[in-house]
Amino acid sequence: MLITGLVSDLTRSQSDILAENALLRQQVIALECQVKRPRKPKVAPETIQLIKQMAKENQPWGAERIQGELLKVGIRISKRTVQKYMAKVKKSASTGQNWSTLIKGHARDIWVCDFTTAYDWLFRQFYIFVIIELNTRRIIHCAVTASPTDEWTA
Repeated sequence: MLITGLVSDLTRSQSDILAENALLRQQVIALECQVKRPRKPKVAPETIQLIKQMAKENQPWGAERIQGELLKVGIRISKRTVQKYMAKVKKSASTGQNWSTLIKGHARDIWVCDFTTAYDWLFRQFYIFVIIELNTRRIIHCAVTASPTDEWTA
């Protein structure tokens, strides 16, 4: 297809090629006028500061909540823009414990329990209830039954 186009261009006169080129340029100009590029208004520095302050002071809040709070005071901004400025806020170390810190600090006082099932050689199902001390991994209680009830579990 490229070769046939090249051969046809060689047989055309220079004035035909110039006219086609001018016509194509006009089409490009007309299309560029029709396509409106979105204007991205800059976010006011006060709004950015407010987003950062809200994210820092209310860490459980997500971008959607902050967007809603800003909307209440008349600031219309997208959720994505809020996320963009929230990402730059570093969480302070004084926000409290996470789960691993809590578990490490209280492991000596925590017991965990679980149910599991096992089968014997005749494929009968048995229910096993186990309570373990988390810190030492010592088994505190273990019980096995073929038909667990509330009373048995208690």
